[in-house]
Amino acid sequence: MQDLLTLFGSYHLGGGLFICDRGIVSGRNLKDIKRLHWDTLCGVPLHPVLKKFWRPWADPQQLMQLPNRQRVGHTVFYTCRRPYQLGGVRGHLVLCFNERLQRDVRESRRREVLYAQTQLAQDKSIKPGLERFFDARGHLLSAQLAQVEEFDGYSCLFCTRALPENKMLSLYFNKDIVEKAFRSLKGITQLRPVRHWLAERVHAHIFVCYLAYLLLSLLQYRLRNTEFTAQSALLELATMYKVYLRDSQHRFKLSRVVALTKKQETILKTIDRALLKAHEDDLYEAMDWLFERKKRIEKKLAAGHLTEGGLVPYDVSSNFYEGAPARGFSPRAFERDHSFLRRCKLPILRFIF
Repeated sequence: MQDLLTLFGSYHLGGGLFICDRGIVSGRNLKDIKRLHWDTLCGVPLHPVLKKFWRPWADPQQLMQLPNRQRVGHTVFYTCRRPYQLGGVRGHLVLCFNERLQRDVRESRRREVLYAQTQLAQDKSIKPGLERFFDARGHLLSAQLAQVEEFDGYSCLFCTRALPENKMLSLYFNKDIVEKAFRSLKGITQLRPVRHWLAERVHAHIFVCYLAYLLLSLLQYRLRNTEFTAQSALLELATMYKVYLRDSQHRFKLSRVVALTKKQETILKTIDRALLKAHEDDLYEAMDWLFERKKRIEKKLAAGHLTEGGLVPYDVSSNFYEGAPARGFSPRAFERDHSFLRRCKLPILRFIF
């Protein structure tokens, strides 16, 4: 933490907010951050001094009132805010109560305690750390268990900036964005922790990681109004590929994206509609090239495959198109399609196989 603060000091940045976990906070760190004209939002361990401070307000029935309710994602907290000095730095403490977490933690502990009780009754060893809940005869010490359970489901935050409680909780409990970033770099981008010896290669590798995550963040932003995350979108697009054909002799080239799924089409449209437009332009360019050479191609095919006395299978097929009838096409298809003809014109396409 001290190395980071020294580095930040050399940047001469304007004011900001440090968000850090409860395991690295200290009075010295808070003072150094304040000296940089930055604020701090951090978790604070509920040690005996803080438990004594919060005990008058740590009553679930008193705390679980509607005005105290805060929601972060799928988790509901009930909060209480009080002014406090931590390491000589003024700020506010916020007590956060998670009822579901309290229930889960207590049930897990009680299950272990009851199992340990049966083990002691059979003169068997128990899990380390559970001895404090029993006396020498193996009887349960209910008061000791109640003391440990007093602050189950509670956590404590400290902030030197005047933030609303919902904003404070959202910032702190979503701080795992950094951990998610590392998971993304090791996962979807497939950047392994390559080990380098030369300093310039280390810097280059870190910069590649940064650029990769920047692209992931931009993709996530474009997809913010869809059901997709950046990771799920890339996995969905992984099966998409493009075929390139080139005839250097006739200066013809064609690129074609294979048929897209609905999900792939949605992702590409959301990112940039030009991605699909480029696909259409390729097709129209190829169609124009082909039409210019249509008669010449047909003559070459006929000369190579049609012989005197040979068989010529022939059939017709209808297909719809949009717009006025084009010159050279029949304005109608078969009579059996007359009910459909009221909505669009159908040219007859003739095929020789």
